[in-house]
Amino acid sequence: MELVANWGSRVETMVTEFKETALRVCTTPQEQGAIALIQHLATVCFTQGINNERIQTILRHKSSQIETLRRAVEAALEEV
Repeated sequence: MELVANWGSRVETMVTEFKETALRVCTTPQEQGAIALIQHLATVCFTQGINNERIQTILRHKSSQIETLRRAVEAALEEV
């Protein structure tokens, strides 16, 4: 079972790569939307990838309060 912090680090690496790519291919007006979508998908991906159903459920319940991947990782670590 992968540790929550390790999984968060892997997702953060993917997010960084996605953001770099988005900034290369998007026009300036598109950048803000692309970054917002990437951040949203990062928290969803992180939540789905956690091997603990209890923590997944808690994060889904708190999803309206969790706006960043960093906050999702912190919330998951609080529940470990």
